[in-house]
Amino acid sequence: MHSKFLNSLYIFGQFFRRDLYVYGKQLNRFVINYVLIYPALYAICFAFLQAKNYFGDNAKEMGTLSFAGVVLLVMSSVAYRSTFDLFFDLIENKHISFRVTLLDPRLIMLEHFIFASLFTFILCAPFYLISYILVGHIFDMSHIHWLSLFSVLALGSMCCVSYHLLAAVILKRVEQIGTFWFRVNFVLQVFGGTWIPHYVISAVIPALGYITYLAPLTYVTEGLRQAIVGGPRFLSLSTCMGALVLFTILFIALSFRALKKRIDCI
Repeated sequence: MHSKFLNSLYIFGQFFRRDLYVYGKQLNRFVINYVLIYPALYAICFAFLQAKNYFGDNAKEMGTLSFAGVVLLVMSSVAYRSTFDLFFDLIENKHISFRVTLLDPRLIMLEHFIFASLFTFILCAPFYLISYILVGHIFDMSHIHWLSLFSVLALGSMCCVSYHLLAAVILKRVEQIGTFWFRVNFVLQVFGGTWIPHYVISAVIPALGYITYLAPLTYVTEGLRQAIVGGPRFLSLSTCMGALVLFTILFIALSFRALKKRIDCI
């Protein structure tokens, strides 16, 4: 039993090392795009130009409020890029068929989850800091609580990765990826508070406000705004973090089940 555990741990580590190698070769491109270019562009667009155009004298406050949620665009994109190699493997390469002869399918999924979560968090973690360094004068970061912010980014990355993994296992044709992005990701981003805070949605359309409590990304943006802006308008950090943990566990459990069913058919 002990020997089997060590062997599984070794193989798990080798799969993780393989992912480090593959994505490490692309790291420069990811860093330039997601760590440098996106934070600067999003800050100028959402925290400055859009806020100046819409809110005038209140541009700094409202720009910060709007900008607080846009890291979700980066998070979703990186989570997709770091998980959908499994999707393409399932439909084309079938390397997964070899992997399951070496390691339990649940551990294979867990390795994907851990690596993709770390990768997504590492690329998202500098987002606000880089934005502040580059164009910090255009938004208000005086109330930010950095530890809470990084905690929400970490849990948000895990949640985002887990539901992308679930999608990677469930989807069966390349043509379905576009549908997934438009009908799932985009909807979750819009009504999950990327640009519009949840309290605004609830005030304008109360029924929709209640429905969006079912959207996992709501708890990412609410947690981010609570950490950056603070105040009673947003859900508490404990509520957001607890919800993100529960959603992550749910998505991972569903992914385990879906992968087992999928592999049985290969």
